[in-house]
Amino acid sequence: MIIGIWTVFTLFEIIVLQFVFMQLFVHLFGIKRDRVFWLPVGLLFFALADRSFIHQDDLSFYNFRIAPFSTFLPTVVVPLLLLLVSLLKKTDGRAEGPPLLAGPDDLRSPRD
Repeated sequence: MIIGIWTVFTLFEIIVLQFVFMQLFVHLFGIKRDRVFWLPVGLLFFALADRSFIHQDDLSFYNFRIAPFSTFLPTVVVPLLLLLVSLLKKTDGRAEGPPLLAGPDDLRSPRD
């Protein structure tokens, strides 16, 4: 069951990645008819995925030694930096509205 869910989400991720890549490609080069590029780009993604890990040892090396460090940045560091920047912007006085993590006591006006 878990492997099935993981496979479906992986396929969904590839579909979204190809869609975003095609939108950027079409916008960057000003292409009017993008339908002719969908199959070649899909084949390019397939070829890259097929050639990425030829041996199972390469995949396990990646999973146990590289992936924990390469996923740490986008899953932990970037959201924390975005939270810090948003909190700094809210306390700077230039941004409108309450701070991002404001509680009910923080939302009252100063006159209360």
